[in-house]
Amino acid sequence: MDLKIEVKRIEHECALALAPLGVNMRQGTGSIAINEEFFGWIGLNSGQHNQFIRINPFIGLHCPAIMKLTAAAGGKKYCPNEVATYSVFLGTLCPHVKQFIFNEEVDIEYEARRMASVIGEFGLPYMNEISNFPSLLPLLKERVPSLGGYPQRYAAALHLSGNTEEAIVFIEQQIALFQQDGENDLIATMKKLRKLMHVN
Repeated sequence: MDLKIEVKRIEHECALALAPLGVNMRQGTGSIAINEEFFGWIGLNSGQHNQFIRINPFIGLHCPAIMKLTAAAGGKKYCPNEVATYSVFLGTLCPHVKQFIFNEEVDIEYEARRMASVIGEFGLPYMNEISNFPSLLPLLKERVPSLGGYPQRYAAALHLSGNTEEAIVFIEQQIALFQQDGENDLIATMKKLRKLMHVN
């Protein structure tokens, strides 16, 4: 049986349900102001199956200062709130909550409101909990081995939190590590990041 509902319709209902929480959704990605340095970040990760669509939200943070610095180091344009600085699946914060499944037999508006309620109960407190450099730094450090921009974000976060010397040591370690593996793009980005920190 082919689904008669589309991801866009579900995203629209989720956006309406999240709006009362102060979340501004755009094309499946949402943000909410937390403090002067951080925005809460929501990504509506969707999986389309034969008979249903599953929404598995990402919950995290977007730090403009970190993302501007890493974008500049990579020679890219900074896009506000487009990418999370750090995020986890909502399900990791509340593993006993029933998944968000949408099909023709489900009240889509109700399921969207349930998702928003769970984000309000578990997601927003988590965003607030990690929306500072002392809390965020160990989380970013843990992700460094997975690459995907995390080495750059961790170095930038160290610098922006006032630990520039530690950031430079980390950058040098990363350059030495990836010179052995020939990862030239990461090396170039790290070198540019070091220059942007006004360190020769």
